[in-house]
Amino acid sequence: YGLVGSEMCIRDSTTLSTLALLLASGPAAADQAQEFDVAKARFDRGLYEEASKLLEVLLDPRKPPCADGLTNGGCSAIDPELVERARGMYVTCLVPLGRYDDADGQIAMILRENPAFSPSPAVFPAEVVDRFTMMRGRMRDELDTLVRERAERERLKREAENQARQAEMARARGLDVTVGSATELP
Repeated sequence: YGLVGSEMCIRDSTTLSTLALLLASGPAAADQAQEFDVAKARFDRGLYEEASKLLEVLLDPRKPPCADGLTNGGCSAIDPELVERARGMYVTCLVPLGRYDDADGQIAMILRENPAFSPSPAVFPAEVVDRFTMMRGRMRDELDTLVRERAERERLKREAENQARQAEMARARGLDVTVGSATELP
């Protein structure tokens, strides 16, 4: 690009084509990760109220799920990792705003989805880490039950998969015997 007077000269035809495509694409749209990044930019500037409003929409299960590719805002995130990150940031916005009950509700959702979640003191402010510790203590019985139930479901799933493999191997051995018997006949 070169500036001539007050006009920008575009020297590359590929750049010109890309610019034309962007201008023709209509209103700006973003995928769920970009929407998260917009909220994060507000958060990084200390605009917690603005960031919390954007994150509240992104985390609202009553909103339609964000589709693959582009969204026009007003949708809920569907990527589990992004949801966990957004919830953590949302909590970090809510605490300085004094919205402790809302923060505790979000912490409970994080812990129910991921009982092993532990906020890093290098990333989260001390007050947020303390709220996680407090909520984990309040929810200890519930979280212990969740962990046991998930472990049992996983054990049953592995057991069923193992039984299915054994049945398939037995079926395959039965076919081998049948094929072997058929080849032995004159």
